[in-house]
Amino acid sequence: MLAAVQVRDTRSGVSYALRYRVGLVHPRPLVCELRRGRSLGMSCPRHTSGRRAAVAAALRRRWPLCLLGLGALAGMLVLAPDALAASGNDVGQNLGGLLRTYAGEIYGGILAIVALVFLVNRRYSELGMFLLAAVVVAWLVFSPDQIANAARSIGQKILGG
Repeated sequence: MLAAVQVRDTRSGVSYALRYRVGLVHPRPLVCELRRGRSLGMSCPRHTSGRRAAVAAALRRRWPLCLLGLGALAGMLVLAPDALAASGNDVGQNLGGLLRTYAGEIYGGILAIVALVFLVNRRYSELGMFLLAAVVVAWLVFSPDQIANAARSIGQKILGG
């Protein structure tokens, strides 16, 4: 048995005649969405409580995000025991060291991926220049005290101080 529903889009003013089988097959999702639309003011026969269904759907979509957030929080607590167990003034220093270690690992991983791209494309000269630049950037970023000492010694040699 077929049933027809007349749906009118309030924005464009166009009317649609939608047909579906009653009892055997649920209406297509697009048909259901058109009838559940807020601008149309109608509800799908299967989703008679449109507001409750919308709230339930929103909660179903939020659960994975909540679980992901809780997992990330638990991961941070597990991965940073030194920073949590530090006492007094050492917390900032320990956390800084931990973050510097993670940044170094991430930097090395990105370098490896980009180097593989150069190797796969057989661009060896560009790979050499990239690795040289990566070493210089890593030296500048991860050891600023050595950079300062090198700059002072170069300045003393040039200026004679």
